Amino acid sequence: MCGVFGVYSSNSVNLVRARKALSLLNHRGPDQWSEYVGDGVYVGHQRLSIRDLSERGRQPFVDSANGVVVAVNGEIWNDRELRQELGEERFHSDSDCEVFLHGYITWGLDKLLEKLDGFFGAAVYDQRTGQLHLIKDRWGKKPLYYAKSGDSVIFASEAKSILEYDASLRVFDYEGIKHWIAYRGSHCEKTIFYNVNKVVQGHYVTIDEFHNIESTQHFCHPKHVMELEPLKVVSAAEVDEQVSQLLSGALEKRLASDVPIGIQLSGGVDSSLIAAKLREETSSNISSFSVIFNDAQDKAYSEESYSDYVADKYQLNHHKLAIDKSSISEALRHVVYLFDGMLDIPNAIPIYLLCKYAKKDITVFLTGEGADELFGGYGKFNKAVKYEKANPISKLIPDGFFNLNFFINRVKHNYIYSMYLSKYYSGETEKLLDHVNSFVSPFTIEKYFGNLESTLVQHLDMDTLSRLPFMNQLLLVDHMTYLNFLLERQDKSSMGASVEARLPFLDMDLINYAFQLPHKHLLDDQMNKKPLKRLAEKYFGHDFVHRPKVGFPLPISQWLDDPEGFGESVAKIYSNDFLVLQKADKKGLMDYMASNAFDLRQVSYGDSEKVWLKWKLMVLAEAQEIFGITDIR
Repeated sequence: MCGVFGVYSSNSVNLVRARKALSLLNHRGPDQWSEYVGDGVYVGHQRLSIRDLSERGRQPFVDSANGVVVAVNGEIWNDRELRQELGEERFHSDSDCEVFLHGYITWGLDKLLEKLDGFFGAAVYDQRTGQLHLIKDRWGKKPLYYAKSGDSVIFASEAKSILEYDASLRVFDYEGIKHWIAYRGSHCEKTIFYNVNKVVQGHYVTIDEFHNIESTQHFCHPKHVMELEPLKVVSAAEVDEQVSQLLSGALEKRLASDVPIGIQLSGGVDSSLIAAKLREETSSNISSFSVIFNDAQDKAYSEESYSDYVADKYQLNHHKLAIDKSSISEALRHVVYLFDGMLDIPNAIPIYLLCKYAKKDITVFLTGEGADELFGGYGKFNKAVKYEKANPISKLIPDGFFNLNFFINRVKHNYIYSMYLSKYYSGETEKLLDHVNSFVSPFTIEKYFGNLESTLVQHLDMDTLSRLPFMNQLLLVDHMTYLNFLLERQDKSSMGASVEARLPFLDMDLINYAFQLPHKHLLDDQMNKKPLKRLAEKYFGHDFVHRPKVGFPLPISQWLDDPEGFGESVAKIYSNDFLVLQKADKKGLMDYMASNAFDLRQVSYGDSEKVWLKWKLMVLAEAQEIFGITDIR
């Protein structure tokens, strides 16, 4: 709900540059701005006012007696309970984020983080210890970046502000780029910019007065799940009732607001459930917003009829934004800018456009994000279980078989695809977990871009993960990686339009309950996310719920080569000035992208990785221009 920028330096801070860098975050917080300026310390804050719209809620919060400065981007759901513990007389505002200041002073950082229920990216400067703490919540929705440059550490909610303050950082990081193309940068400190790192979910980074940097994990997902007491004997009816109650409770927390709230209504099961449950909470006017497609050829990607049905059933004040390839392509560069050049997937663009469209009516969006990851809503979970089982026969297939055009042209892709996954992943649990959410296979990255210094799972607690059933491992890896990518997508898209997205399915009580259940209660071969679908049936009926999953796709393959789509941007890949391909095997990569070679390498998607290679390279080429990147290392 805000933007944070700051500098911690051995010398004086350049205030002109610092204020310019902070102003680049105006879209994240256009309502108020303020700053703390100390000896070698600058902490600035752009505020999107949601709770306590008065001047009292202005940040940074400063406790002069203790020398503590706090700037928070996010929301705390249990602030009322914590205020009672801390003593109401200490508080000067009704802002939920003020508990961060008094909680830190009273309990210290680690104890505070144990108590907080919310999502945030926060900075705490403690003059008593000479330490600066940069903190990310358990799930990692709110971005937070930092860079050490000379005698200073610069931090910000968006990397562009760091580059603005220190132009020497306008350099690509080749290893970070490889990791981003393969893994979307999830759960890895590296970014596409050299020496610019991100604070990872469930971690905080501490910078001391000598500018030594140490990262500490304050929440480990696998260990947390291991500590939960499993629920052994439960019926489907009991599960459904408990999920319904917990979802209602999660929604109630997220209705705390002094500004209008709306629903981002896709027409899918998850956002439709939010609409139904919200109507149970209130009889007042509720606004909902959906994206629809203008062009007839794109309507296959639309769920307009379903969102219309939900809006009509629950008497929502429904708004529809029509998009097409022209409106998407026109917004591309701006959304690449909002994403700091790390725009993983094109559907972030319509999310941004919808939020921009909705801003005239609302400031807070409720969305269904997180339900699929929590309840096993994707086909990849069933698929991965199938391919994780050892199949020694598949290992005998020669590597070159998959590039034989004779077979590819005559045998269904699905069959070849199944053989490929079986050969490379059967009995290879860690590799399967590492690759499960890749748009572009790490095999392809290593062939054309060079070896990856680290894999994705090397950043996870594999020792603990390996002690859990494989389905639990899949769900947890999804929470720590794929979900993190989705949360950042939602945050950057919505905050780019000064709208805060709230996610009821990512409630701590609901998450704990889902992980206490044996996974057979979540999904099996007949049905995914069983509790949510059974619950949705009660509201919408069988046919509404049990239809093919659409998600939020776009006709990306057609648009990439269309001059009226992304064609002009794609052309920048082939420029001799494009830094990324100066480091890669450019000829080999271009030959591969133009060939008929087998490219269905993803576990999750089963679509062409060449499309996603083209998309990612196009985004990087645009980022090079937008951010004035001059070198790559």
